[in-house]
Amino acid sequence: MYIRSLSIFLIVTTAAYGAGIVLMQQLTGFYNIPVHDEVHFLEAIMLFGSEISLQSLASYNETSGPLPFILYGLWGRLFGFGAPALRFLSLLLGFSALGLVHYFLYNVIENKKHALAAAFLFAANPYTMALTVLIYTDMAALAFLFAAMIAAREEKPWLYGFCMALALISRQYFIFFPLAVGVAALLRLIVNRQWGAYKMALASIISTFPLLLLMIVVWGGLCPENAAKIAWVDGMTGFHPRFAILYTSVTAVYVLPLLIVKAREIYQPWIVGFSLAASVLYWIFPPGASPSGLQFGLVFTGFFHRLICLVYSAGWFYHAVMFLFFLAGAPLVLSFFRETGRSILQKKFDLIFLINLALISFYATMPFSYLAWEKYLLPALPLAYASILSLKGAAS
Repeated sequence: MYIRSLSIFLIVTTAAYGAGIVLMQQLTGFYNIPVHDEVHFLEAIMLFGSEISLQSLASYNETSGPLPFILYGLWGRLFGFGAPALRFLSLLLGFSALGLVHYFLYNVIENKKHALAAAFLFAANPYTMALTVLIYTDMAALAFLFAAMIAAREEKPWLYGFCMALALISRQYFIFFPLAVGVAALLRLIVNRQWGAYKMALASIISTFPLLLLMIVVWGGLCPENAAKIAWVDGMTGFHPRFAILYTSVTAVYVLPLLIVKAREIYQPWIVGFSLAASVLYWIFPPGASPSGLQFGLVFTGFFHRLICLVYSAGWFYHAVMFLFFLAGAPLVLSFFRETGRSILQKKFDLIFLINLALISFYATMPFSYLAWEKYLLPALPLAYASILSLKGAAS
């Protein structure tokens, strides 16, 4: 059954992505030339293509982790640094990540048709396709993270720790996942006396060591000391509640079909009432473009923001739409807390508990970022699909 499901998923996705690439090539001719952020990503890629040293690790002009740039640099050494050659690696990494997402969802979601539908929902996300085709480093990072999620599910601590370490030196904000795995393992150890759980807790701690080594010894901070850090990060450290509001709203956007299917389980009266009362937070901390992005003319927070402004550009319209999605998303986020709390009361620290705890960790850590962007929701989406589809009836 798994091979059949995977085959259907890959065949349909390949055909859809292939058609999209052909169409975009006809409209823009993008395939042979670097576009947008690819231009400065290529600078880092070519730096690591020429040398991998402490100097290059300390000076590359990006704010995210170095591993994906190193992978592209090594690929460039072998096959050249032209856009088509690097895009081929993006395709390989993107489809690797998609295959891992399918495997994760297939083994977590009880109904295998629902698991396949959830995998298609992830593949249909506009960011997933764009990042699979463009010379961006996100899909490499996501592949490592999804591999870590699978290893965590299968209780393979050393494989989990290795993949998680690779994920963290690709994207620092992936720290939300080892935090959740570590806490879940400690609860199993202390409350349920599952002594073997210490291995997962230890693997979570060890997985952070390479990133900590970079931050303390090489960078002396959260990222390399460079022009990008000065422009984007400096002055933006701290907790940004409006980022939490944004991610709550866009979560509802990108899981909308599942919200419809599971509406009865999610929108219970007390959660809806609590969400309505909390909706005042939207107007206290209204979402919008990050200050660090505004200085470079980035007035949008992603594709959906662009779509809203394409329909009607008035600011009130954007906030009217986003507020409606906040009202839809807040009960969902609260359901992650509800299910986590229920599992703690029942002393049931299973996979679904870990998934919900990881989602809480995501929403708690992301407001500390210097930039809010819709694509940063991607690592949480498979977890959200699994959590939503695990809900069992309105009384659960």
